[in-house]
Amino acid sequence: MLNLKRIRKEKGYSQEKVAHAIGVARSTIAMWEKGASQPDHNSLKALADFFDVTTDFLLEREAKTKGIKIPVLGVISAGVPIEAIQDIIDY
Repeated sequence: MLNLKRIRKEKGYSQEKVAHAIGVARSTIAMWEKGASQPDHNSLKALADFFDVTTDFLLEREAKTKGIKIPVLGVISAGVPIEAIQDIIDY
């Protein structure tokens, strides 16, 4: 759960503070951050609530989006000369 370590450090919290807030031992937080073990359902929910993030974020699951990709266009030249030149800069 690399996102757990990252968000904990971004917020400036120690492992002890997070552990105390959700009711587990500091060593448990350390093991979760290393990937040596995974939190149970209730602990995962408590972590998500504490950090105000989704459980998918903590579990490093990518959001599945529906729809299509639409290109973000840069400069499109048109006119004289008649041909259009299109630069796709992102999707």
